[in-house]
Amino acid sequence: MDVQPLISKACKEDLNGILEIENENFGDDSFNRSQFVRALKNERAIFIKAEIPGLNGAKKKLAGYALGFGKKVGKPGSQYFSAYLYSIAVAKAAQGMSIGKKLLLEFHRLVKSRDCANIYLEVRTDNAAAIKLYESFGYIRKGVVQNYYHDLSPAFKYFKNDL
Repeated sequence: MDVQPLISKACKEDLNGILEIENENFGDDSFNRSQFVRALKNERAIFIKAEIPGLNGAKKKLAGYALGFGKKVGKPGSQYFSAYLYSIAVAKAAQGMSIGKKLLLEFHRLVKSRDCANIYLEVRTDNAAAIKLYESFGYIRKGVVQNYYHDLSPAFKYFKNDL
């Protein structure tokens, strides 16, 4: 099922819902409240949320979020802006509705508006759904980081240049 989420900038009032989605998806590897609070205050952060309409006139429900940062990299004289996607997650109850895809599309749009040349990310090697999503967007696998996660699972490193 494909729904049309409302995607907008995340705010302090969204933190409880974001933490719930984060913990539901990432367990021991979850970011904590203070990390999200710092992100909300960081001008380099790209922190967005997806909300879906409630049933029978109920208010909107938080369905997912994406968090990344843009920064200047490279040596003086040859510097460029790059983005790093730290976390993207969709509530279990909202998975299968193309919300992750729509969050990633909006993240790309915002990254491009900041003149970023590329995006980097890491993903668990056993997260087939996320890997499929990233590869469908043209992300290229650049390597493996062993013992990356809390449980010592490895991560694939991905990047995308053609924004």
